[in-house]
Amino acid sequence: MPKFPVADIFVLVPKLAAKARMVWRSAQAAILVRVPVRLHAQPDFIVIGAQKAGTSSLYAWLTSHPDVLPARRKELHFFNRRWDTESVWSYWLDFPSRLRMGLLRVARRRAVVTGEASTLYLPDPEVPQRLAALLPDIKLVAVLREPVDRAISNYWMENRRGNEVLSLEEALRDEFHRERRRSAGDSCPEPAKAGGYVARGRYAEQLERWFQHFPRSQFLIVEFDDQANDSLGVYRRVLDFVGVDPDAAQAPEFQALNTGSRRDTDPDTIAIETSMANAFDPQATGLTMAGWTSFPR
Repeated sequence: MPKFPVADIFVLVPKLAAKARMVWRSAQAAILVRVPVRLHAQPDFIVIGAQKAGTSSLYAWLTSHPDVLPARRKELHFFNRRWDTESVWSYWLDFPSRLRMGLLRVARRRAVVTGEASTLYLPDPEVPQRLAALLPDIKLVAVLREPVDRAISNYWMENRRGNEVLSLEEALRDEFHRERRRSAGDSCPEPAKAGGYVARGRYAEQLERWFQHFPRSQFLIVEFDDQANDSLGVYRRVLDFVGVDPDAAQAPEFQALNTGSRRDTDPDTIAIETSMANAFDPQATGLTMAGWTSFPR
């Protein structure tokens, strides 16, 4: 009888478990479609990005407040990766039940909210319209980081994960050529979806797409640097924006998550950074040297 390699068990079991969870969630969604009443809460807010701008730290900090209930996981990616393959009922399953939310509100006599944070929503051109169709009153939080620093950090994250095999210079050159082909009408991936290190830092054009579907009053723009320099101020401002009393619980100590994606730079990389900085101007990024003055906070 052939022997079954023990090592394969450690690979097979997680895959089977993940498949079972997917089947179970699909079955739940199929059942809920036939229920006339929605049993799960809708999100009150979404942190839409930017990637590598401190969104993990902000979301973890917000959901440490007892009146901010987390989603099943931070990044749900329903409006970009799951939109064409799953029903909206599977999205509602990612959030706490309406019964639990209601009981907590009654017991505490104050607002209780829930939300998610999917960092690739901001640059995706298809997400704003989809989100507006489903959740027109949602509150949206965008965390913006100096675009060159964001791009370098994004590159090293993908490199560390094994998703990026090119050197930094080669990856940027590849993105540049891909954008030129798109401008010429060739069919190639949207930069924001295919290693768009530079494209994802063009916040102004991204936010303008969002402003076509949502009023600016539903947006809160947060600066990445403020999380380090005025973390408590950011915490209170975001909680107030999503409708939660910042004084209802003591603020926990801020902890930066998912750091270390940027490596020490050598002279060649510094030269690349200088060249990248020229690709970003106030009109393209929505920032000036004085701060993020182009968009209301």
